Amino acid sequence: MSDFLKKLRTQQKSSGKPRQSTDGHFYPHQENANKNADLTSEQMDALSKSINEILPLLSENCSSFISSIDQYIAAVDEVSKTKVKVNESISNFFDNLNLLLFGDKQPVISSTLPPHATTGYTIGSRYTKGEVIALIKSMRKEGATFAVIAEYLKDKGIPTFSGRGDWHAQTIHRLCK
Repeated sequence: MSDFLKKLRTQQKSSGKPRQSTDGHFYPHQENANKNADLTSEQMDALSKSINEILPLLSENCSSFISSIDQYIAAVDEVSKTKVKVNESISNFFDNLNLLLFGDKQPVISSTLPPHATTGYTIGSRYTKGEVIALIKSMRKEGATFAVIAEYLKDKGIPTFSGRGDWHAQTIHRLCK
């Protein structure tokens, strides 16, 4: 049992207060609950006057809050549009750079890859899963170790099948099984 519960139990035992019975409901200070219901007409008038004074301020603050939210939404929309323009500008920059570097001999990069195909780190080099596995098996037949194969794939810029991380000897070992 936790220390908190032990302390709580020892405090209840040492306080000497009897526990309330569970057979009925216990409503402490019932007389206090009825006091607030018995407001005089003067108190009601004062309360009504205070509420009427506060309502215009509350309405003005709500309007100001709504206006601020509208301005925030407009600013977020502008930021989003600006980000789109920046990305388009970067894309145009790299398109123009490709034209300068490669001219008409620009490599063709397809937007869709065949199933299980991976794109190398160098532009335009693609390797299907089958080609990578065939390369691994042929290197194993020539006697290359798993570590050597992993290093070769890294050096060639061939990405892993998930496209994340690097090739490791353990990954090559698993593929050879």
